[in-house]
Amino acid sequence: MQFRLMYLAAYAAFVLNIGDLFKIEAANALVKSLFLLAGGLFLVGRELNLFALANLVFITVMIFFLGAMTDYPDFQWSYLLNALNQYILIYLLLSARPTATDRDTILISAAWFAVACAVIGFAYQVVGLRSAFSVEFNTGQARFGGSLNAAFLGGLAMSGMLASLLLTELGRQKYYVLLLMNAGIMILTSARVAFAVALGVCALTFLFSRRRTISQKITGLAVGVAAACVIGPLAYMRYAARATGSGLSGREIMWPWLEELSSMYPEFGIGFGHQYWSTPREVYILFQSMAAHNDYLRLLVELGHVGVWVFYILLVATVWYAKQKWGRGDNAPIFALIGFLAISITDNALATPTHFLLVIVGIFAACAPAEAGRRAGPAPAGNRADTEPRRRFGATEGIVAAGAAPR
Repeated sequence: MQFRLMYLAAYAAFVLNIGDLFKIEAANALVKSLFLLAGGLFLVGRELNLFALANLVFITVMIFFLGAMTDYPDFQWSYLLNALNQYILIYLLLSARPTATDRDTILISAAWFAVACAVIGFAYQVVGLRSAFSVEFNTGQARFGGSLNAAFLGGLAMSGMLASLLLTELGRQKYYVLLLMNAGIMILTSARVAFAVALGVCALTFLFSRRRTISQKITGLAVGVAAACVIGPLAYMRYAARATGSGLSGREIMWPWLEELSSMYPEFGIGFGHQYWSTPREVYILFQSMAAHNDYLRLLVELGHVGVWVFYILLVATVWYAKQKWGRGDNAPIFALIGFLAISITDNALATPTHFLLVIVGIFAACAPAEAGRRAGPAPAGNRADTEPRRRFGATEGIVAAGAAPR
């Protein structure tokens, strides 16, 4: 119960975006603290994944070692410490097996996050606090960001599409509506890569699902083609201006600078969490952002040539191990991980809970104990938690999953 309440509180604080709204500097630290507390509480009373915990310790030690060894003149331990939450939360949520109620809470909330962000954004605009649309500097196009910004809302919609799809596999057909709503919000954000990743991950998850029959997949393909014929032109109208006018949206300015900076500190990097603060004023003016918008280049700069490889190899190994340990017959975690690695090429996927939520959704859907009659294959011998029947998730149980159920 404590984990679920803290998790929902953290995302509520993030989506409400009070800190940005009222320029409260301490708000960001509060949101980070809530997420870390949620991650810590997740380890209490659940079956642990010692491999994930060991990798978390190893990566943390490596980051501190590289920080101690760098000769980057502007290195500051405070920057490194403030950035640790970016990967610690992911590992904590991979370090224990979720319960069925954990799964319900994460999937259902993820399906609704983008919708909530959109509604709150419109409410803020109505009362005059901020606009729900921001104008892209290089195209002049208004992009829908809700209570956050277009990139963050696109990340929430991406995770929401996968969560909604996975909920339909559990027999909750009403979430097809949420799937369409998340797709519609995604189109309004004009988030190109996030939309492509969401479509790819959802399509692969659907086609390779062990919960669906061949006839269901054929029907789904037919419905998908029909929907594409209707939605496709609308999406093209929305994305055409960005596709022809924005190019890489200034990344062709930022990325060469990162490559040059990396060549100056190839062995130990400049320190985890330092790329943002290292961006020169002239690059910021041209790019309109201090963030890398490519996590591989960012970590190449911060951790050096060896460190970036170790970081991602261990992350992939951790997701794979969790999937093999608790969700062997489910491919959703692997497709979600591939989607996350893909969007890391163009976005700040590691630094925001809107994008790595995709991986968490895939893992929780696969690794929670199966509901009776819902999942293919026999339950593991001796694991009574996997064989206990569970009631259908209804309106009253939604309150229970959000925080009132026992851990």
